[in-house]
Amino acid sequence: MPDVDDPLFDASDLNVDVDASFVDTVRSWLPPRDYVDEDELYWGDQVAWAGVQGRMLKLPWDQIQAYPDNPFQSEKVAAFRDIIRSGERPTIYAPAAKLTRISL
Repeated sequence: MPDVDDPLFDASDLNVDVDASFVDTVRSWLPPRDYVDEDELYWGDQVAWAGVQGRMLKLPWDQIQAYPDNPFQSEKVAAFRDIIRSGERPTIYAPAAKLTRISL
């Protein structure tokens, strides 16, 4: 189990090779674009995030940590890489988050 201080994203995940069938499996988990209300889409550089209006928050990637009980899997990261490199702009459900506010 990763430590909460581990980085959200490890660049070595991009060096993992995955079978095309696994990429298709990951693609099948994504909602079709016409299934999501346009008012609930928030556009990133290469993906559309589906979430609830008024409950979305854009954060810099370096200020985010994965949950220790929900680690990133290199194969899934690589599958998303392949989907995006294919020219698709997939729609991804925005993940739940726990926020902590720190005042200095």
